[in-house]
Amino acid sequence: MKRILATLIISLGIAGFGAASYAVTPSDSITGPGFSLYCNVPDRVVLECFSGYYGGIGTYIGDGQAFGTFTGVKIQMRTVGLPNVVCARDQAGFPPSTATVCWNLTSSAMTSVGVKTDSDGDFFITAYDNCPSVSNSDQKDTDGDGVGDACDTDDDNDGVLDVSDAFPLDATESVDTDNDGIGNNADTDDDNDAMPDTWEVLLGFNPLVKDANGDLDGDGITNYQEYLNASTPRGVLHVKKDYNSDGYAGWIWKGVSNGHETESQNWQLTFPLYSANWSIPTRYYHPVFPDQANWEIMTSGDFNHDNDFDILWRNKNTAQWKVWQMQSGARYAQNTLADFDLAHEWTVVGAGDTDGDGDDDIILNNTVTGEVMIWEMQNHAVAATHLFSTTKPGYIVNRIGDFNSNGIVDLLLSQVGGNTLVIWEIQANDFVQERAFSSTGPDFIPVCAADFDGDGSDDIMLINRTTQVEKWFHIINYTRVAQFFGSANTGFTFLGCGDYDGDGDADTLWQRDSDDMTRVVLQSVWGATKQTVYTNAFGGANGFIYRGNSN
Repeated sequence: MKRILATLIISLGIAGFGAASYAVTPSDSITGPGFSLYCNVPDRVVLECFSGYYGGIGTYIGDGQAFGTFTGVKIQMRTVGLPNVVCARDQAGFPPSTATVCWNLTSSAMTSVGVKTDSDGDFFITAYDNCPSVSNSDQKDTDGDGVGDACDTDDDNDGVLDVSDAFPLDATESVDTDNDGIGNNADTDDDNDAMPDTWEVLLGFNPLVKDANGDLDGDGITNYQEYLNASTPRGVLHVKKDYNSDGYAGWIWKGVSNGHETESQNWQLTFPLYSANWSIPTRYYHPVFPDQANWEIMTSGDFNHDNDFDILWRNKNTAQWKVWQMQSGARYAQNTLADFDLAHEWTVVGAGDTDGDGDDDIILNNTVTGEVMIWEMQNHAVAATHLFSTTKPGYIVNRIGDFNSNGIVDLLLSQVGGNTLVIWEIQANDFVQERAFSSTGPDFIPVCAADFDGDGSDDIMLINRTTQVEKWFHIINYTRVAQFFGSANTGFTFLGCGDYDGDGDADTLWQRDSDDMTRVVLQSVWGATKQTVYTNAFGGANGFIYRGNSN
């Protein structure tokens, strides 16, 4: 047995300890066939560590560096979980080693803390080793769960095992469909087909499948070309006021005079256009019924989830209601609803899905009490009624729209005689909470709620009652994030809005005051005119009025 003296001077600068030096004296020397010595201080704050034979010259060892081997003596500094400890181990016994002897440093001496086990030979005592059976001298623990990466089966603790995780050290990512090194959560085009994921999801494509060369609607235009053209494959989107499920919104004319009192019809633009700014409308004539003059069209909605919007009628003089089921632009069937509201205190605000089941529901507002009621619709019938317990005196329900992109419509309330707007969040056919929203601005009134930028969230269009100037509120998650002003529309009356060209952005419908000419302004985003299209003069002097629910 060879006698070895290790003299260690350890300088510490730790909060709570101050600066101090500790020395191993000849009486603390270690005798053995060859030992490893290493210094342990939390976070490797060791500044100096000298070692040498008794009577020899000490050698400086940098923090965390190996000293080398001198007749079986190896010096290393490690952080092993025990504060202010210096340990020696028998080289002949590792890996693994069980002969690790440690001393606790005090201000005056070293106190033995006994033999400690380092079962995997990584210089980290087993009791303080985050991988006691796997050698990992770096003790790396990415997710901070107390289990080192070397033995952790889920290093980032994201619920996906490392063997199946494309990014085992990134808790925000686990899949990389197109193998481009960018995880699907951060990648804006997961399948690398040059069509953004948001666009694909909005239109019902699979963002994980390359389908740029496909032709979803069979119109001879590839899906990728549809994206470049900012157009929408027909029949893909649930388009408001689409009465024949072709992807284009339409509008309704109802006869009120000049012998047309028993008539109604719905129109839509015909594509391709007859000329650059003219369209001969596609007309669908409704069945005539004798007392139609006593009935009013209240709203339209998809009441059976078939992408054909249906029409809700109400008798002006009685408590009668009925629904026309529309298919391919024509009335397919008629459903009679239960009598309701003979006093005509309730007005229909609009129709939209208030419970996420795919069937549009009907929203009503009591003009006397301010109460709000939802008719839950299923297969063209009222499945249940939901009366809100909350009211807001001095306000009326002005418009409905999906203002947080969750597929469920919310209510826009406007202050009577004022400019304040608030939003009521709706879930499961009931009021959830009120959200402060915005002021309309002087003399502006909301006229339409629709998606004017194709982001899946409805926005609000307003018109100045004096100047006819347009304004749009861009809404994201119930918040007005921006507003945009358009032009004045002097000489025109606003009728409604809808996606009349099927491109995913709402357009606007107007009637010229001088001759009842119908004008459709096809828009790209925020009132930017893509094309202005005129169609036949109708309404007014022709005996018809517009009845295309503008929401």
